[in-house]
Amino acid sequence: MARNVAVRRTALDGTKGADMLKGRLRLFLALGLTIALVGLLTAACQGEVGPQGLQGPKGDAGIAGPKGDQGPQGAIGPAGPRGDAGPQGPQGIAGPAGAIGPTGAAGAKGDAGPAGPRGPAGVIGVDLSTPPVGEGIAALPALDWGPATTLTAFFPAQANIQWLAGVAGYTFPVGGDGSRATHPGPTTTREGRAGCVSCHDGSTATNEKQLGESLVKTAKGVPGKAPWKEITVRAAFDEENLYLQASWDTQQPRPGVSHDVWQWSNNAWKRVTTNRTETVSGPAALATDQFFSYEDRFAVMVAPRGADIRAFGATGATFDQAGCFVACHSSLRAMPAAPASAEVKANLYLGDTGIKQTDIRHYLLRTREKQDGVDGNWKDIPVTYNQAADLATGKYLNLLQFRAARAGPMYGASNDFVLDYRNSGKGGDNYWFDQDPTTAQPAVCKEISYDASEDVWRDRSGTVVAVSTCRWMYDRSVTGFHALPASALDKDGKQLSLDWTLAFPLITQGADRNAVPLNIAVIKEDEMLPRQGLRYGTGVRGRTNAFSQWSPLTNTWTVTFRRPLAGAASDLDLTTIKTGGLLTMGFSVFDNYSTGRYHYITFPVTVGEDSSATIWAQDNR
Repeated sequence: MARNVAVRRTALDGTKGADMLKGRLRLFLALGLTIALVGLLTAACQGEVGPQGLQGPKGDAGIAGPKGDQGPQGAIGPAGPRGDAGPQGPQGIAGPAGAIGPTGAAGAKGDAGPAGPRGPAGVIGVDLSTPPVGEGIAALPALDWGPATTLTAFFPAQANIQWLAGVAGYTFPVGGDGSRATHPGPTTTREGRAGCVSCHDGSTATNEKQLGESLVKTAKGVPGKAPWKEITVRAAFDEENLYLQASWDTQQPRPGVSHDVWQWSNNAWKRVTTNRTETVSGPAALATDQFFSYEDRFAVMVAPRGADIRAFGATGATFDQAGCFVACHSSLRAMPAAPASAEVKANLYLGDTGIKQTDIRHYLLRTREKQDGVDGNWKDIPVTYNQAADLATGKYLNLLQFRAARAGPMYGASNDFVLDYRNSGKGGDNYWFDQDPTTAQPAVCKEISYDASEDVWRDRSGTVVAVSTCRWMYDRSVTGFHALPASALDKDGKQLSLDWTLAFPLITQGADRNAVPLNIAVIKEDEMLPRQGLRYGTGVRGRTNAFSQWSPLTNTWTVTFRRPLAGAASDLDLTTIKTGGLLTMGFSVFDNYSTGRYHYITFPVTVGEDSSATIWAQDNR
């Protein structure tokens, strides 16, 4: 039963749904008919729809209308709260610099500060080949030189004319230790039969190198000294002058351009330098406060050939044959018969009452009453001797000397003559003068000033003051120091260090002036000053020039002499070279702190424009 009831209910529900569906269909049908009718009416009015036409071209864009005016700005509203600060922006570009203001007035000059430390030395040499313009010293002209000639200079120990000639009673061996007790050719020398080179050419007797090697090893030799030295020489002349150029190597890798030194110690000045000898040959032999300092030198002894200047007055070897030996005697300083200083000072002619010497230098025996003494008759000068009259005979020797410390910095050479003594030239000033700081500075020297327009020193009244009147020190504004410091000394080598050696010359005049009057208040303990101040040479003494160079690459000096040919006062006339005549010369070299007999010498040579000349001199006229 239950099942049938259910089926009936379902059937009833289906009939109800069908009726509802039919109602809806009728509604839709009526709506569709209405729409269709409207469409027919519309179609009847419009006609049938034709086929779609082709699309026409796109029309041009229309012109934009004008922009409307901006409306008025609204009123500013109230400020809002302040926001946090933003990050810092980049720095802007700097504006242009303002104009420079006016210079203020200079302040007062402060005191000079102390000199800074001396810088390290570079490659240091000497170049005094071209004098400063305006100094009154003409530069060397361009020259055509004769060919270079190499000579050998040897160490002579104590060889002298008395030994060479075998003077009766002479017993001093030339070596001092019994070596070479006698000269093998005394008669030849004593009688003037032949010259030194007639034997000493290496064939019949020892040559220069062999002589030097044997003599330097004797008791009168110098330990460590080179036995000989080669010299290269060339010559030229023109209408006015003789030119002679010499080159040689120094034994040490330094030039000898320092000389005597004063040192301030314990409130007093003392002399502390010495030269090399057989007994003082190295640092170990020096006293505690001593050191070596002595200038390099090159000497030329000269006379016209044939002047008949003889060793023993009217007899014996001539200067042409024996060279400087005719003026070299056993009585010269450091020779075996040298007199004591007191003896020389007591001599009426040579000593305190005469020419005021303290030792014996070169001389010619014809100026003595006797010529046969073993001591060279040094004191036997006649009371009637007249030097001026003797000079007038022309029978004397000239001695030109390049002095690296005392004349070289002034482009000069000492100009001496050998007759009764080795004298300075007649007239004028040498290129140097000795100063003694142990004596008080003269009052006039405390208020002098330098007149560069005339290269002289003047006092407050304008009067010229001779430089040799004053005591001198270095001008700190030029050199950086008042005196050579204690540190300038190489204590191991017992010599001035190289750079301070080159700073040594104390020059009181000229473009290179570096001196001012001494003020002892600024000198410190153990500081040093040169004993010699430098100045212009004048008169006959300033007549010969020397132009010099020392190369640190080869340790070589090159020195060029210029000497007028014409005679003057004590200068011999050498003009015969212009007419084919010859000049006789002897050369010597002083090296490695040596002086006196501790030099090197050559046998005599000839110079001139002649095929027989040892050294050809080129004519530059």
